[in-house]
Amino acid sequence: MAVNVPNNVPNNGAIVARIMDRVITDDNGCWLFQGKPTSCGHGQIWSEGRSWGTHRIIYAYYHGKIDDGLMVLHKCDVPNCCNPDHLESGTRSKNAIDAVIRIGRKNIILTNESIEKISLLYMNGLSGATIAKQLGVGRSTIYRALDNKNIRRRRPGRPLGAIGKKFREKKI
Repeated sequence: MAVNVPNNVPNNGAIVARIMDRVITDDNGCWLFQGKPTSCGHGQIWSEGRSWGTHRIIYAYYHGKIDDGLMVLHKCDVPNCCNPDHLESGTRSKNAIDAVIRIGRKNIILTNESIEKISLLYMNGLSGATIAKQLGVGRSTIYRALDNKNIRRRRPGRPLGAIGKKFREKKI
């Protein structure tokens, strides 16, 4: 069942200023909203009598109206990011296809960058279960990455085929 999300988000400087007062920037250029996240990890802010996704408000402010039938997608895969350069509009289908391309199978090898990203999401208040759901991996993968235990890693410069064809590198 499709979720009916209104595309007429508040588009004014005052609400953007409220959002930006609660944003920190990470090393990847993500603008991480530090307020309470939704169950999916997206930033949210209260305005006009309801809760709004911070990424939707920022997208509308910098890029204009969100067309009917489109969602605001994160190119960086960080749900509480609201950097307008990391956001794009797209359909649910595009989002699903992008997720399959980026995430692929659950039997993965994590890069050091992926583990750092998991740690950053966890430090920003997301639960391991939420991170796992968003990234399409098992919860045990997230907790092992956080504990730095039993993680399959690709050594820099080593060809992927040398690890085994069953696994493939995962850049989260």
